[in-house]
Amino acid sequence: MQTGTPTFTPKTIEVDGVQKTISVQPNSYKLVKDGAESESLPAYKAGTTDQIGTYTIDSATGQVTFTPSDKTYSGEVAPVSVQATGSNGVKVQTTYTPIITPVTPTKEPSSTTDVQGKKQVSRIVLDTVETDADKDKTVNFNKGSETGANGERVNLNPDTLTLLNDAGAEVTSLTTSDGEYVLDKANKTITLHLIKTFTGPAKPVKVQIKDENGTKVETTYTPTVTDVTMTSEDKESSAPQGKTQTGTPTFTVSTPEVRITGYKLLNPTGNTPVEGNEIEVPDQGTYRINPTTGQVTFIPKPGFTGPATGISVQATDENGETKRCEI
Repeated sequence: MQTGTPTFTPKTIEVDGVQKTISVQPNSYKLVKDGAESESLPAYKAGTTDQIGTYTIDSATGQVTFTPSDKTYSGEVAPVSVQATGSNGVKVQTTYTPIITPVTPTKEPSSTTDVQGKKQVSRIVLDTVETDADKDKTVNFNKGSETGANGERVNLNPDTLTLLNDAGAEVTSLTTSDGEYVLDKANKTITLHLIKTFTGPAKPVKVQIKDENGTKVETTYTPTVTDVTMTSEDKESSAPQGKTQTGTPTFTVSTPEVRITGYKLLNPTGNTPVEGNEIEVPDQGTYRINPTTGQVTFIPKPGFTGPATGISVQATDENGETKRCEI
């Protein structure tokens, strides 16, 4: 809302040798359009017939109030004619023209990085200038710096927080080839639930907010996923003829945040996982595995000596990634 009071200056004239002051008659201020007087008129965008608000006038003081109905509009408003009637009955007109200064909220994008298979979260921070080490890991929106006549500013509207899909539609969740983004408006967070096999930079998601005028501002959140790998060390053992042997191959995951979830023996024919936990190798013996620890037990056939052909062990991590080694 804006207000303004046009100035009508009293004038002194001489009538029959007498100085007389012509002043504004009480309660004579009016708005005028096409010769018709009113205390309320529609307000239009300058140069158009698009209504964007209403003019009203205080007939006692001449103060004109412009109340916008389209809060997204900025720029010049078509002027309104304001009339006052002098004490001599003469009517005089001038104009009142409000100008709407645009208010533009600001934004900062966010990026996070974590290991493969782990969800990633970015907070959304409103009207706070961040300077700490995590400032790039939050989506930031700030209200416009422009101020009104009394220092007031246009606040952001948290209820309008939203994600945008590729078509620009407002959504609270969005599925991509990398996973699913979910917006939690109450807690002001965006979470990406990743496909466990995905690594690298994820497709960014657009985030939008509006201020109380309805002005939109958008930015992005981009997670990056670090590849998780496994390494392995083969294991050998020896024992006297007829004695059972055990050995546990070593598998190391590149981050402690991802666990190995199980171990399997691989069939020497085709290197496919063995159903169950043991397999017999003709003329040599039986291999048995503990699927939780990966420890392998070799039970030789009676009379077998010499190097066994060995067996392959496969480890699987919680992302479904596999690694094999020999024992």
